[in-house]
Amino acid sequence: MYMTTVGLHYRRAHASLFLSGEYVPLKVEGTKKKHVCAFARIYEDRAVVAIVPVLLRGLCRETESFPFDPNLWEDTWVIVPSWRPASCYQNLLTGEILSSTETEGKQSLRLAEILGSCPVALLERMT
Repeated sequence: MYMTTVGLHYRRAHASLFLSGEYVPLKVEGTKKKHVCAFARIYEDRAVVAIVPVLLRGLCRETESFPFDPNLWEDTWVIVPSWRPASCYQNLLTGEILSSTETEGKQSLRLAEILGSCPVALLERMT
């Protein structure tokens, strides 16, 4: 319920981002990339990113740790829509602030940081 409420409130407050914004599938890299679905909505200078783990049964078979343990995600990262280095994103579900880093010439966020405290993420680009 909480995730749905936060998402719908954000959508209502930023209607143009969802009505006129472009849907952009995001590239995920690393050893656990097949276990992540990530996409963004981008409109003008605003962006919001949704990240969800998928194929959890297979992921849980690979480890005995809780599926959302930050160590589970190892070296996996998602390329995020950023126009400048060290762009900040706020996780709307947890309030955490994450800074992108450069990976292979593009701005990225590590899944261990994104999903370390909540099983899904809704990230608003702040800078």
